[in-house]
Amino acid sequence: MKKLFIILFAILFFAGGIIGSLVMMSKMNKTEPEENEKVEISDKVTDECVEEYNELQTEQIQEANSEETEKVSPNASITFEKFYKNCEHTVKRYEAIPSSLVNATREEVEAKYSEWNLKDFSKEKIVLYQELEGECGEHYMLRDVDGKINIYKLDEDGNEALVNETDIATEYLTSTDKINMENGLIVYGKESLNKLLEDFE
Repeated sequence: MKKLFIILFAILFFAGGIIGSLVMMSKMNKTEPEENEKVEISDKVTDECVEEYNELQTEQIQEANSEETEKVSPNASITFEKFYKNCEHTVKRYEAIPSSLVNATREEVEAKYSEWNLKDFSKEKIVLYQELEGECGEHYMLRDVDGKINIYKLDEDGNEALVNETDIATEYLTSTDKINMENGLIVYGKESLNKLLEDFE
């Protein structure tokens, strides 16, 4: 009787172990797909968030860019550049923005100045450019006449026309400047001319 009880106990113990193992394995198989499903769901949510975020960023960048370059500020400046092919000089004229251009778009500026090329356009600065035949008309010659500096304007053929007899004495100039004055000192542009005369005074 004891042997029968031991055999029965061993069979039940062995069967319980097998059943327990099967139950554990079935639970493990059930949890793995659920975890995979959760991962896939979270991936989808993340992708949707990233797409929305990227779309918002793109829209904000486009809005910012259109606001930055769309209209001219009241404090902007306008520069007119003329390039003369014969002498290869560029004459620049700077102006405050006219009231008619305040809040103007790039297209409106191009329409208003159709004979010019729009070289640069921003809220703060407009640069218009032209290429012209001939010379710039800002070629000057400085000469020493009776101890004073005289200013002559040169035409395209190099002819001199007296513009101004200054009171600047040549006796205080350096020896190099005196020699240049005797031979005729050529200066290009009004700005350069004015600066040179200030240096001589």
